[in-house]
Amino acid sequence: MPRIQLHGIDYLDAPVSIAAAAKAVGSTPATLRTWERRYGIGPSLRSSGSVRKYTAADILTLRRMKELREQGVNPADAAKHALAETSSAATVTAVGNDFPADLAIAATNADLNTIRLLIARQIYSHGLVRTYCDYVEPAVLQLANRTTGDVPGQDPYSLVRRVVMEAARDVSDQSQPLGVNPPQALVVTGANRYLAGHVSGAALRWNGIDVRVISKSGHDVIDSILTHLEHRPVDVVVLIDEENHPAELIEQLLGRGSNVICVGKNPPPILNSQVLWMRTLRAVLSEVQDILSVKRVSCE
Repeated sequence: MPRIQLHGIDYLDAPVSIAAAAKAVGSTPATLRTWERRYGIGPSLRSSGSVRKYTAADILTLRRMKELREQGVNPADAAKHALAETSSAATVTAVGNDFPADLAIAATNADLNTIRLLIARQIYSHGLVRTYCDYVEPAVLQLANRTTGDVPGQDPYSLVRRVVMEAARDVSDQSQPLGVNPPQALVVTGANRYLAGHVSGAALRWNGIDVRVISKSGHDVIDSILTHLEHRPVDVVVLIDEENHPAELIEQLLGRGSNVICVGKNPPPILNSQVLWMRTLRAVLSEVQDILSVKRVSCE
């Protein structure tokens, strides 16, 4: 069962040598030595014989240093900002027990590096769907329940949303279709659940299913979906919504021979052998695979 390892995140491996760190950063060992000697950005660990060992947090700091230098920031200021911006990421890496509150705090502090690190580690350990349901959604709820305001232009939720969408795209890009003509699926969400739709779609795609996501609301949603299906017929349609699933849409889908899975707290208005209802995203992947008789790889 392959684990999902997001690109550009070195949150899994043991501390690495300066050569490996330089490769991960996109620089040279000589440059890293210079940065350590002149600006104090160096490895957190040294073994006997003064062998340098770079941790995941060290690599985050070095990458930020490189980004700032490429933006024209002078080396001393770049080092100062890189160390300050990634200090919380170092704490997260050292602790190793991540909770939704950690994610909420990182988002409140606009600490994008730590948000990426936290979510990537959860996905590697628990899979994409479980990370979203058990980690991201509780953190988002904590953010929603805050009584403090935000600085104009700083939205903690938008940062979490950005990283989750990046992860979904990364998972999709790493996926391999099941054969020349892989099974087809469509995920449809309301505007308030589009993030869940992309997470579900990426999980299906990781398991070899060719899937598209439509996030839309309003009176024209049914016409938009049916137009999409005219050009791209599918075997399964997953409807994700907080409240209700339109009976007219379900009837239209059944008339086209599609199986329908409704995800939400309320049951669909139509229930038969081709319409399933589940309250959460957790079982969507297994149900789609059962319908399609697809071998399970698992992205839950």
